[in-house]
Amino acid sequence: MNKHIAVHAFHANTLWGSLGNQILKSDDLGRSFIPYAQIPGSLLANRFTLLNRLCRTGIHHVLPLSGQKIMAVLKGRFLFLENGAITHTRKICKGSRPLRSGVCILPGNTIIYGDYWANPQREPVRLYISQDGGLNWDVLWQSSEGHARHIHLVQPVAGSPHDIYFSTGDRDSEAGLYRLHLPDRSAKKIGGGSQAWRMVDVIQYEDRLIWGSDCEYEQNHIYRFDIGTQQLERLQAIPGPAYYCARDARGRFYIATTVEDPERHKAVILGSDDGKSYHIAITFKKDRWPPKLFGYGVVEFIAGQEKIDRLLYNRKGLL
Repeated sequence: MNKHIAVHAFHANTLWGSLGNQILKSDDLGRSFIPYAQIPGSLLANRFTLLNRLCRTGIHHVLPLSGQKIMAVLKGRFLFLENGAITHTRKICKGSRPLRSGVCILPGNTIIYGDYWANPQREPVRLYISQDGGLNWDVLWQSSEGHARHIHLVQPVAGSPHDIYFSTGDRDSEAGLYRLHLPDRSAKKIGGGSQAWRMVDVIQYEDRLIWGSDCEYEQNHIYRFDIGTQQLERLQAIPGPAYYCARDARGRFYIATTVEDPERHKAVILGSDDGKSYHIAITFKKDRWPPKLFGYGVVEFIAGQEKIDRLLYNRKGLL
């Protein structure tokens, strides 16, 4: 697979990827890709990935909807396509885009995403919902002023089609994990109040939740929360803030760390067979480009990883 191709999602035996402003698809798990759509934009973006990193442009995520429809996340907007043609767009309300794990698709082409921007004034942050494939939108939930800085995670609750998990950050008082019931839009706080609950992604496993903490100034750890007993367990220390995590079709667990400060953090993929004991499976080096201009060193997993054995991921700012 071309190392410059970003992989995004696996759905209905199709792997979705992108290169610059072009959306690609593969029917052989990335061994070969064919063009699906060309997104209007700078011709330079198609050739220079470093320019996309500097300007935060290009295609950040591709998520399949039902039928022949997909949604692409770009800087400042969502694009909706069917059979390779753009059908409509949606301006992102706050910031340039949600985090990769901050947008999810539910059955019936229901889309939910959360605000993500620096938010220094701690304005209220919101979850948004569309129940018609991105044509119409509504506010699903809103924080009280100063309650949260932004939304990190939005994820369907396994086995409960009318519920989602979402998480907020960043300070101790702002960090938390919630469960929201869609029919009455009621949100219940599962836990929070410390950096242990500052998470960007979560793995749902039987009656447990597993994640790595995302803190730039404290030692980070992998945590496991038992939903039945409400007990939070610290499993082990990790060498940097954890952003994304995944499971594969074999049931194996993966958690990746990020380089925010090259002097203190390392980027690794940690693997586990049982969800409790993790070892470093792959180690990456930060590239030479400064994080403040070109972004952190991040490992991204794909949506739908749980359906395939082969682990697929993107390296951003890493060698």
